Amino acid sequence: MVENYKESNEYLQHMEHLQNISESIKALHSTILSLYLGLRSENVQEQALDAIKCIGVCVKEISNELEQEI
Repeated sequence: MVENYKESNEYLQHMEHLQNISESIKALHSTILSLYLGLRSENVQEQALDAIKCIGVCVKEISNELEQEI
């Protein structure tokens, strides 16, 4: 039954959907990293940089988990 599901259109659509989500999360992580680097070069307060860095780390972890599922 699992083999039939993996060959079904529903499964293929699900995997395509997960891949699209993964690409969006990667783009979000890239944007967060660019924001962090830009703000760091402008000497923004360390507390704000730490918050952005934390968000970036969390998004990267989500991306890694999703990639393992795909």
